[in-house]
Amino acid sequence: MSCKTELIYSADDTNMILSDLSVKIHGAIMGLLPHSYAEQLHKGTLQPFSLHAAASDGRITVHLCTLCDSADIIADALCEADELPIYGMPQPIRLISYQRDQTPPPEQLAAMCSGKRFRLELLSPAVIKKGGKPFCTLNIGRYFRSVADKLQEFNGIGLDTEKLCSDISSADLTDVKLSATSHNVSGTLYTGILGYMDIRFNNDISHEMSMLLAYAQYSGIGAKTALGMGAFRIHSI
Repeated sequence: MSCKTELIYSADDTNMILSDLSVKIHGAIMGLLPHSYAEQLHKGTLQPFSLHAAASDGRITVHLCTLCDSADIIADALCEADELPIYGMPQPIRLISYQRDQTPPPEQLAAMCSGKRFRLELLSPAVIKKGGKPFCTLNIGRYFRSVADKLQEFNGIGLDTEKLCSDISSADLTDVKLSATSHNVSGTLYTGILGYMDIRFNNDISHEMSMLLAYAQYSGIGAKTALGMGAFRIHSI
């Protein structure tokens, strides 16, 4: 079962942070967790959570999605910490409020995504891995392979990944506004795509496609989603 948590912090002078804010939040989270669990996360290939953080008007909003019950410890730790030390900031950020909601299982999420015309919106730069290294491509379907992998790993749901990802890539593009943007991970810059694309399928999408696209809003798409990359939203249009 997955859970979505939104946390709001008061914060001053985030301009002093060199890495992307989500990367710094990730580092602070690791410091809150039991050492054994943090080590387990560092060794894992599929992360059981996605993270996206943004600063505006003296506040930081953190969106955390946990993808399995064992990852609830991450949300627990954040919600219980009144302050969060951020490396590079002179003072910890202070928790103002949080809202935590259990998300429906993937089979129910599918009912929230139907039709054949959609806007795929990338809220943070997205990358995939090619040869074990981060790679940026305009072949949008390739970013959803990790989503299918997480559905299998954390929900036991197997999909025809290659067909679904191919169908996304071959959908008609009706509008595109994408740019290449850098994401700073502790001094290493990863170039990912950011923005949106409107796509149109020939027919109403299948249950499996609905599930994949809806679940991606929680898992994120592509690689390094626990470090703030690949935050994703979808709208029917």
